Amino acid sequence: MFWKKMLAVLVMVAVFMTGCGSSDAQNPPESQSKTSQQPQQTEQVAEAKPEVEEVELSREAADLENGKQVFMAKANCTQCHRGGINTVIADKHLGKDALEKYNMDSMEAIAHQVRNGKNAMPAYGRRLSEEQIRDVAAYVLSQAEKGWTNQ
Repeated sequence: MFWKKMLAVLVMVAVFMTGCGSSDAQNPPESQSKTSQQPQQTEQVAEAKPEVEEVELSREAADLENGKQVFMAKANCTQCHRGGINTVIADKHLGKDALEKYNMDSMEAIAHQVRNGKNAMPAYGRRLSEEQIRDVAAYVLSQAEKGWTNQ
């Protein structure tokens, strides 16, 4: 009885796996060169990327007050970075010297890390708008330049 059930399960798995295989319509003929396949794959990857709203990443366009609100409350950055410190990796604080040391002393670098996360820092790209990311990046840079005095 056990073997009959096992055989039935294996048959179902085999049928499922066969159904999940790709069809010939999706696979290009083998005679095509790899270079001719590359643009097709690139287009498919581009289509799969979620659209990211284009926002000017300049300090002039940023709203520092909104950046402060995002830093303090919305993204809860203060959980690890209150006053510019880093409670997880102390050396990687948000002071100007550390930002320069780790090539994080630009709007683009900070926005990239906020959006995508790194190591223990979570990604906020799906939780924050591009404006909020820009604003918090500008806020972090401005506070680093001031020495995080108002925290």
